[in-house]
Amino acid sequence: MIATTSPLTPYTSYQFSTELEHNIADLWWIVDENRQEITFELHIKTTRWIAFGISP
Repeated sequence: MIATTSPLTPYTSYQFSTELEHNIADLWWIVDENRQEITFELHIKTTRWIAFGISP
């Protein structure tokens, strides 16, 4: 697990986190195998639109 740099605290506790770009983008997520669900929280420092994509 990599330390994140977001000045905001995540909404809840997550299993995993990563700093996508230093001082710019942090990502947290949790996997619920029983419900076959992944919950993400993304913090991005920006003044414009962002796009976030995943692939299997």
